[in-house]
Amino acid sequence: MADALPLRIFLASPGDLPDERQVVRACVDEYNARRRGESNVTYEVVGWERVRGTARRPQEAINELIEESHFLVALFKGSWGSEPGSPWGYTSGSEEELFTGLLELSRAEQPMRDVWVAFLQHPSPAERIVKLREQVSRYHTMMYEAIVDIRELKTKLTEPGSTGRNLMGMP
Repeated sequence: MADALPLRIFLASPGDLPDERQVVRACVDEYNARRRGESNVTYEVVGWERVRGTARRPQEAINELIEESHFLVALFKGSWGSEPGSPWGYTSGSEEELFTGLLELSRAEQPMRDVWVAFLQHPSPAERIVKLREQVSRYHTMMYEAIVDIRELKTKLTEPGSTGRNLMGMP
């Protein structure tokens, strides 16, 4: 069986989620290890950490990774994130990443297949996170997950839901 290029998952989140980011990476690594030999489909997690120094606006380089990705996972908890210097009015890099992923979904020629958004419980989330969640809820613009802790995050990533598939359609 020939090795195929991995399906790329872009992991969007502010910098206050290092443990949660590691859980996502570990779940994908576990999935790949479990399926080795059964399938040539693998997944690779990429994020803003992959972008090196550039003379361009850093978020532009990050957005290029999103354009090359098949899935986007967006996690929000307490912090809204860093100002990206956006000419389009985005107030954090994570916000710009989420909406870049959603725009990629609408472009048939792009590889983006799905976007998964999770709001992790926090005693005092940033006001912008509260507003985003309220907007998504009020206008039903997309489905999202409300997650209590890291254990539940891992469960949502790995266990099949009502469709018999987990996060990115992985059996």
